[in-house]
Amino acid sequence: MKKLLAIVLLFSTFGLAGCFESSGLVGKWESDKIMGMQNAYEFKADSMVVRVMGSEQEFLIDGYVSEKGRLGVVMRGDSKITVWFDSIDNDTIRPSAFGSNQLNYHRVK
Repeated sequence: MKKLLAIVLLFSTFGLAGCFESSGLVGKWESDKIMGMQNAYEFKADSMVVRVMGSEQEFLIDGYVSEKGRLGVVMRGDSKITVWFDSIDNDTIRPSAFGSNQLNYHRVK
């Protein structure tokens, strides 16, 4: 029984890690610098960290979705709000909510 439980846990852990890695957003992203300031996002398996003007806040999430060239973060909570990002290319995203006059964010390698 213990062996079976260990095998199930092992496969589910690797399976979940694969799901999170399949999201194009997972990782760190930094904006272009404007007047010496730089904003950043860090997307993890269960949270999104937002750094704006030196302030940092972490939000719990329920997962990631994709739709027609956009990548979304499903926020945890009753309303299930999705925060959308336009995928410019594999290493560049832009928040969708504010139109085209937004900063581009580049994947940190």
